[in-house]
Amino acid sequence: MLFGNLPAALALVGEERVSVSLNARLEKDLPFAPATSLPVVVLDTDTGQGLAFAGVCAEGPVKRCTRADANGQALLGGLFRGTYRVYPDPRFLPQGYREEKAAQVQVEPGTPLAGVQVRVAPPKREIVVTYTADRLSLVATADPPSPLAGAEVEVKALVQGEAEAVWLELPTGRIPLQPQGENYYAARIRLTLPPGFHSLRVLAQGREEAEAPLFLQVLQGALFDPRVLEGPKVRLTLRFRARQVALSKGGESFPLRSENGYTWTGEVPLGPGQHTLLVLADGETLGQVALSIPAESATH
Repeated sequence: MLFGNLPAALALVGEERVSVSLNARLEKDLPFAPATSLPVVVLDTDTGQGLAFAGVCAEGPVKRCTRADANGQALLGGLFRGTYRVYPDPRFLPQGYREEKAAQVQVEPGTPLAGVQVRVAPPKREIVVTYTADRLSLVATADPPSPLAGAEVEVKALVQGEAEAVWLELPTGRIPLQPQGENYYAARIRLTLPPGFHSLRVLAQGREEAEAPLFLQVLQGALFDPRVLEGPKVRLTLRFRARQVALSKGGESFPLRSENGYTWTGEVPLGPGQHTLLVLADGETLGQVALSIPAESATH
């Protein structure tokens, strides 16, 4: 599906089913609405600390649920305008824990939302609270949580229990996450997702299968920096690792060099003045860069 220049602050309302035929083209109007994300902390009233891996939901015009990280912090994404009740998800609380305090939030997309707290109370002291060791569960995060379309993002998962494989599920297939030690798994990948809100899944397979949601707010932006250069010696930084990078103008190509695939340097032997060049990375056109070459430093 192609969404063109869809603003990143929009999300698809509901789900649409379509029937696709081979070699056929289907056009369908899809309902989108402004959406935003809400930071939440699930607080353990006994310790005063965030409750690791606790579940939390927001219910209003739509219902969104997710799992907190190791510090009890979570991000509920894809929320449309309206009033929401934010509460602990009893499906993902330690045995005996119960809701102590929920929160009421008014969502207005475009207006920044302050983080909210929901509270859970532990069971009576004589009850031992723990997660079963052989119960497989995980929590997933992305760094950054709001990447640029076409840029790299690091997907991380903290797994509880014995996992034989951990992966990110994408429409194009599975992306395996590699063990990093101490039950952490990670993969640095370039996501080819259009701007907008995306709800993905990270899964773990052991004696059972577990999954965790991964919400990404993909933004539109330049995949290189800076956008204005002063030459003839130039330096560009890409937001993803590339094998070959060149600047191009009028049929001429000026290759750059790099040691890490991200930072690229070189020299553009053009005359003094203002120039507009294309930035090419592995054959992909990333956009235009403005190059200014002073008269005293121009090479001929």
